[in-house]
Amino acid sequence: MKAVSLRKFCLPAIAILLFVVASAPAFADDDDPPSIVARVSSLNGNVSFEPSGENEFAQASLNYPVTTGDRIYTDQGARAEFETGNIAVRISGNTDITTTNLSDRFMQFGLSQGTARFRAYSLSEDQSIEIDTPNAAFTVLRAGNYRVETFPDSDTTFVTVTSGELEISGTEDSAIVHAGQSVRLTGS
Repeated sequence: MKAVSLRKFCLPAIAILLFVVASAPAFADDDDPPSIVARVSSLNGNVSFEPSGENEFAQASLNYPVTTGDRIYTDQGARAEFETGNIAVRISGNTDITTTNLSDRFMQFGLSQGTARFRAYSLSEDQSIEIDTPNAAFTVLRAGNYRVETFPDSDTTFVTVTSGELEISGTEDSAIVHAGQSVRLTGS
């Protein structure tokens, strides 16, 4: 009699356990953390942080994780840096930057105003880094040092390649900028 009642309770429990195990990957996909997370590695002055999906800035803090859609703004005279394993982004005062996309293969940053320096320590063949400004998109082609300054009031962007190589893509043309070169872009 005891064996029958034990079997009566075990079969439904096993069925529920199998359902939970079989459906776990479907539930886990939505809750998985991002594949690439940057971290705020340096702060100096008033630096604000707006997490993805939020509409209010808060004071940025050291070692805070930066993921896709997060936005960082530095006040006059402030500076900040955030980094992943193979790229560091240093931003000067009066800069507004968004991490548009951070994944294993594609990193995209939106620089709406101010100055940012990008240091790509390494870049694999299947990895791409893009910097978008109001004037053009810049794709990093090789590891190196890049400075991008954008001034929305004058509709101007400057890019300087200290080392490495990048491609500028505009509405009609594209061009390669090599180490030691600077380019000034105006309009769209």
